[in-house]
Amino acid sequence: MADFYAARTNTMPALPWPNLQPPYTCATVLGALNGVLIVKFRISPLITTLATYSMYRGAAIHLTGAQNIPVPREMGYLGNGRLFGLPVPILILIVVFLFGLYLLNYTRFGVYVRALGNSERSATETGLPIQKVTVAAYAITGFLTGIAALVLLARVGGLQSGIGIGIEFTVIAAVILGGTKLTGGSGTIVGSVFGAVFLVLIDNGLNLLNASPYIYDIVRGSVLVAAVVVDRVSSVRRERTLQNRKAARLRAEIAQEG
Repeated sequence: MADFYAARTNTMPALPWPNLQPPYTCATVLGALNGVLIVKFRISPLITTLATYSMYRGAAIHLTGAQNIPVPREMGYLGNGRLFGLPVPILILIVVFLFGLYLLNYTRFGVYVRALGNSERSATETGLPIQKVTVAAYAITGFLTGIAALVLLARVGGLQSGIGIGIEFTVIAAVILGGTKLTGGSGTIVGSVFGAVFLVLIDNGLNLLNASPYIYDIVRGSVLVAAVVVDRVSSVRRERTLQNRKAARLRAEIAQEG
């Protein structure tokens, strides 16, 4: 949807930031809507985001008539321009990276997000504003997704109906590879960046080997399965270690009483 609004913008200045407010706003509102659906109707976050993803994509294709819509030339600055000698996408990555580090590690909101991810029940019993935090987290995610979509749109040079299909699984794989647990409560921005870089290196390696385009999806899927398996095995081992420690503590207490 953010791509649709950007592609429909007819006039843009030399630097396209002012006219990109509508797609940023659209992406943020749609992200917040996901959060509202989750907290008000208690729907699974995974199911909610996949369902709304299909809805938003279908709405965008319907509004554009599945046509390829070129974007204004000035917008290419977002995807291919340079500032201070660095590509603009890299600068955007650095800014978002620093923003995420600060938000999660040095703000009360970050503490709330970690507490909510670790245990929603405990966060609720503590009295944390979990509904507001959840909606805010999804709104921020929507805003950042809008930025990523516009950078991709600028690099491609136009809105295409097939753009971005399957990228959600690549994102999930990158985040899991970076150490984020599927059950929540664990994960870092640095790890997610390294996970994304790892997947990009795999794609570049396959490209240098002139591999079939269909191999890309096979490799990504295999990496995702492997990451999930490793995550699950590590979780099981951690649970067993905790259980063994509790059992040893109980045995020690029984021995002392005897």
